Amino acid sequence: MRNNLIITFAICCGLALFTSCDRPECTNTNPVFDNFSPESKEYKDELVRQLKIIDKDDLRCFFDKYLEDDSLRYLQVLIQSADLCAMAVITVRNSDEQIKGIIEAKGQGYSGAEFIKLEFVALQDLLRTEFRYMGVNRLKN
Repeated sequence: MRNNLIITFAICCGLALFTSCDRPECTNTNPVFDNFSPESKEYKDELVRQLKIIDKDDLRCFFDKYLEDDSLRYLQVLIQSADLCAMAVITVRNSDEQIKGIIEAKGQGYSGAEFIKLEFVALQDLLRTEFRYMGVNRLKN
């Protein structure tokens, strides 16, 4: 009986810890984000349009995963607000102290971490759109 109580208590504490650290749910309502991948130009161009019209004070960004391709490094980030639920694949050309741990661990152990005041720019031309990392105030695990 006592072992069952301890196991039940441990499971409840684990679930409480797990759910309390989880990022808020968001639901996409934009068909472009449903029909294209976050790496595509169509998706990125739509994300640029949406970022121009939403309230920036409401914007939250969460680390999803780390990607590498050839010599380039990327952060896949969930971007959400009251009116937006999308992924951004952000190129990291110059790392800094705030994301050093993510880069060194190749993202392991950082899933769901919140970027506080993430800064990135959108570089667009006719052939491609790139989000480029500029900096972040801090990471909140």
